[in-house]
Amino acid sequence: MRPLLLSTTFLILLTLCLVFLWGKLSRRNSFAPANGWDQLWKLLADRRLIAFLVLGACFNVSLRLVTGYINPRDYVQDAVAARQFLRHESLYPADMPAKGAAEVAAPMAGRQWLESNPILRPEFSMLAITAPANAHPPFLGLLSVPALAAFGLRGGFLATSILSAVLLCLSLILIVRELFPSPSTARFLAILGLTFGWHSVSSLLRSAQPAVLLLFLILLSWLLLRRGRPWAAGIPIGIAACIQAFPALLLLYFALRYWRSLLSALATVAAISLTVWACTIPGTFPQWLATVDQISRDFIPTRPNLSLAGLVAGFARSLHLPFDAKLIGLLSMALVAAILSLWLKPWLRIQQSI
Repeated sequence: MRPLLLSTTFLILLTLCLVFLWGKLSRRNSFAPANGWDQLWKLLADRRLIAFLVLGACFNVSLRLVTGYINPRDYVQDAVAARQFLRHESLYPADMPAKGAAEVAAPMAGRQWLESNPILRPEFSMLAITAPANAHPPFLGLLSVPALAAFGLRGGFLATSILSAVLLCLSLILIVRELFPSPSTARFLAILGLTFGWHSVSSLLRSAQPAVLLLFLILLSWLLLRRGRPWAAGIPIGIAACIQAFPALLLLYFALRYWRSLLSALATVAAISLTVWACTIPGTFPQWLATVDQISRDFIPTRPNLSLAGLVAGFARSLHLPFDAKLIGLLSMALVAAILSLWLKPWLRIQQSI
């Protein structure tokens, strides 16, 4: 319940839902046309609602950034990988937990004041808990080097989180302006408040993970395709596929419709991979694959895993059937690719007939 109470988006949507239902019920026996959606759209331009949204979003995001500053959690593995790269050592050290604990044990500016705050004090009890291994691709570790070298662990966390917030804001601006020409400032502020006030978004910014960067890269590719620049559209997807693996599924879409984008994306992946291979120690990619394989074996069968692979593993376990995490992961990826290809082909035929 605590995340919901912290989410101004949840509170506003609940209020708007009640207003919508009340408007429907109050006009049921009247002759006036009941258009609840117009009422909601007007409410989103109300100055008091916008002020609540924006102030609530600022509070939520600020609180999450402060808690992340105290305990960066998953960002620690990127910091350790960056530190290892600067030492020209393995980005996937066997003593990752110990190195992560040493990172978070570094002196913290303002610790005495932060520790005296009862809301923030619980974060200090989890400082020694770090990721058991670095499962992120090596390119992400290299991207973390500038912020770590310039600002250290916690300063780098703040820099990365603030950059993510800026990219998310820019992504919203691009989407709204592309789909809704000349939006009013009031409603755009309401959209920003709804987005940044959502608890899941503030949690994402608190983790300093690359999800927002991936969103921006995919959005950039979409905009380039809309502008008729398929060669350039493949480059952001190639970069995204080197940061996390799942954007590589968009290569299937390129293969079915934009072969120029496919070639530029593959060339980008090859160029980045060769750069990482040349800059890091020998065996970096095999170490990464081995780490991902081990973490997948440990994580896929767990109950909290709601991914397709996790659900398949849970179903197999409930039937007491033997399962292999790597095989289930590959089958899940193949299933997703097959569904995408079956969906895209009819869609492409419809597009061509228009």
